[in-house]
Amino acid sequence: MARVDEDDVRLVIETSGDISMAPFIRAASLLTDKVRACATSRGYTLSDAQLLEIERYLAAHFYSLRDPQYKSKSTERASASFMDRDWLATAKMFDDSGCLEALTTGKRARMAWLGKPKSSQIDYDDRD
Repeated sequence: MARVDEDDVRLVIETSGDISMAPFIRAASLLTDKVRACATSRGYTLSDAQLLEIERYLAAHFYSLRDPQYKSKSTERASASFMDRDWLATAKMFDDSGCLEALTTGKRARMAWLGKPKSSQIDYDDRD
């Protein structure tokens, strides 16, 4: 269930009235739920306020991918300059666990035991 609504997201990003925010809020809600589950598995507890802000800025990030924000634009000879705001980076600042960073970059640490199986191991005292 979403923690934010369209008005919450519109507080941080200018939006076009003819584009529904619903798909961006749904995507942000799903990702925020993953962040919460990941943080819990790492031993972190993210507050409701942190999760709300993460979801708000993720929704703004997803919206900005669909409708880039203009810094300036011209109608004669079609010139445009886009804002360099990074709503994803803002959302990451509210995540103490680092899970949002891991989920959005796809980087994960893994380990594998490269030693012998337990049945083939020699006790330390028995080694020459």
